[in-house]
Amino acid sequence: MIVANAARGEVVVALAGTDHLLRPTHDAISMIEALTGLGLVGVARRLLDPNGAALRDVSFVIAAGLTGAGSTLKFDDVPRLVFETGILKVLPAAQAFVLAALNGGQEAKPSGEAGPADGKSSPSVG
Repeated sequence: MIVANAARGEVVVALAGTDHLLRPTHDAISMIEALTGLGLVGVARRLLDPNGAALRDVSFVIAAGLTGAGSTLKFDDVPRLVFETGILKVLPAAQAFVLAALNGGQEAKPSGEAGPADGKSSPSVG
């Protein structure tokens, strides 16, 4: 059984009866944006719209998350696995993954602000 680290924004998705880890990384997010032609907020809007989530978009998000987690699944196999599992069964994991990525791959603070899960302050940039 795979256990996701929520503090890192990880999500578990079942594909064809096997659990897989999705991890939001910079490369994974860049991949999603390149494949969909949308920014991450646009992808989130599409996935959260009951009429907007297409097999292609869900598959791109899942494939990118798998890549971020170091999965050995082939990119070209993901759409078939998503279809065989059922888009509606996979969609919640894709939604959770994108929302975690929008939060910088970090656990949300009670105030709704992103920040380190350990409660320590992050160094400032600039």
